[in-house]
Amino acid sequence: PRPSLSLDVLHSTVRFSGPLLKRSGAWHGFWQLRWFQVRGGSLMWWASPELVAQEPAGALLLRDMKVQRKGATQFTLECAFGKKKVYTLESDVFSSCEEANWRSDRGRAWPRAEQWVKALEEESILHPTMSVEGDALAV
Repeated sequence: PRPSLSLDVLHSTVRFSGPLLKRSGAWHGFWQLRWFQVRGGSLMWWASPELVAQEPAGALLLRDMKVQRKGATQFTLECAFGKKKVYTLESDVFSSCEEANWRSDRGRAWPRAEQWVKALEEESILHPTMSVEGDALAV
């Protein structure tokens, strides 16, 4: 099912964007390259950056979300409501982006896990019920 997002969220300013590998929730647990945006109190994703003008393939409200670093390149997002699902995200995307022919406007660099966690932490200021844990990060 498609996420239901308000127009306020869809037209809000993008705080942070870039590629991440998202571990599939299916039994096989494959990594899927997705384009993510943090905006309007939500984390949204699409199959590719060319699709961001369309409705996102997935979205999570950051309210009551727990973020935790898992080493240098991974972090998890845990939903405190609904499915109570844990999303595992990987920021070491260089080779996957090369294969998909995605180019960074930052040269050869893509955002790192700590940059993603910081963006989620900054967004949590607008939504203070979110918690951030790990690697000296706190709300």
